[in-house]
Amino acid sequence: MSRFQRVGFNPLPWFFTSAGFDRSAAPPLADIYRQIREAGFGAVHAEVPAEMSIQEYRRLLADSELEPAPGYFQASFSDSAATPGAVEDAKRIASQHAQLGLDRIFIADQFGVPARVAVPARGVDSDPSRLQTIVHNLGKVASAMTAEGVVPCLHQHVDTGARLPA
Repeated sequence: MSRFQRVGFNPLPWFFTSAGFDRSAAPPLADIYRQIREAGFGAVHAEVPAEMSIQEYRRLLADSELEPAPGYFQASFSDSAATPGAVEDAKRIASQHAQLGLDRIFIADQFGVPARVAVPARGVDSDPSRLQTIVHNLGKVASAMTAEGVVPCLHQHVDTGARLPA
């Protein structure tokens, strides 16, 4: 199977509860990955847990009979003060992807903009200046990932702050 034919399952459904997103409410990752494999998937969205080394994560994947598929990176690209930290996080995550044999990752502006949540799937509160800031800061993060050998692929949500003006 070529890297472009890999279809991975994202384990996000296990982290959502009636109270919202809560990783601590999910079963152990090994159980989640077993269920993903039993459902017929051969790959999973790559995300190395903070408490796990890359070797431990590879072992978990192997034990689960899953391959890594491109993961996801998000940051608040409209916040220039947060960009240096986002660049460092992006380097670390891109390096992990490269160590897992991946050369792509999804990248998006921070999810959960209050105006977007209040009016979902419509796009609200566009601002050309904010869009320029997002593009500039996203470029810095993308350059850092590319330097690690991983190409970021835009994963845009409706109105995460980057909506184009009407």
